Order: sequence, then structure tokens, then C-alpha cells
Amino acid sequence: MSYRSAIVAVAVLALHAATAAAGGDIDGTWSASIQTQGGTEKYLYEFLVEGTQLSGHARCRYGESPLISGRVENGLIMFVEYLRIDDADFTVSYVGRLVSADQIQFSRLIQDVAIESFTATRVHPQSPRAPSGP
Repeated sequence: MSYRSAIVAVAVLALHAATAAAGGDIDGTWSASIQTQGGTEKYLYEFLVEGTQLSGHARCRYGESPLISGRVENGLIMFVEYLRIDDADFTVSYVGRLVSADQIQFSRLIQDVAIESFTATRVHPQSPRAPSGP
């Protein structure tokens, strides 16, 4: 088993042990603040699930990336993001589990070097405000 496979397997097992199986719809926008080696990174994720296929994109201060190899199976959410920072390309592999209707607990492996765990929170559309006054 490669180092990367072992790390991903440990992350998956940790997610299984730490969270109860929660089913639900993950379509829509999710936000996250991720503690990285370089500080806090703010992300927005757009997810669309059709069957077991997951598509969408990730946005951060470095730009927007499509989600690759996305799938939702057996309660796990998995996808890959290709991230370009300055002139360097990084592969970021994600695995997560919906822990409530509005939270996904993720672990991500960056280029077989760093593992980061974080919670993404559903972004609810703003409801129109009722006019005030008579």
C-alpha cells in the first residue's frame, strides 16, 4: 500500500469512527475556512450530484478549479481539485461525510504531503426581506 493510500484509508476510517452516517442532499454552495501551513484559506464549493457522480467547482483566493473524479458512495463524498499557486500545480484529494444537513466533515490530502481536516458549512440563499413600514 502506498503512503498516499494509507493516509487516505486512515482519514476515511477516522471519518467513519467520528461521525454517524447522515444521508442527505449536498447540492448547492458550501463554505469553509481551512487551517493550512500558510494560514487560513477561505473556500467556496459548489456541488451538484447526479446519481453517484459529483461535479462542481472550488473557489479560493488562488482562483476557481473544477472538481475532478467526484463521486458520492456509501455515505462518502470524494473528489479531486487541481490547484495552481504561483507557478506550482498541486493535486488535492478530498474525502468527506455529511454529518448534518448543513455540515460536511472533510479531510484533504495535498500532494501526498499535508493532511488538513475541516468542516464545510452549507450556504443558505438569502431570503427576500419584507418591506418595512406602512
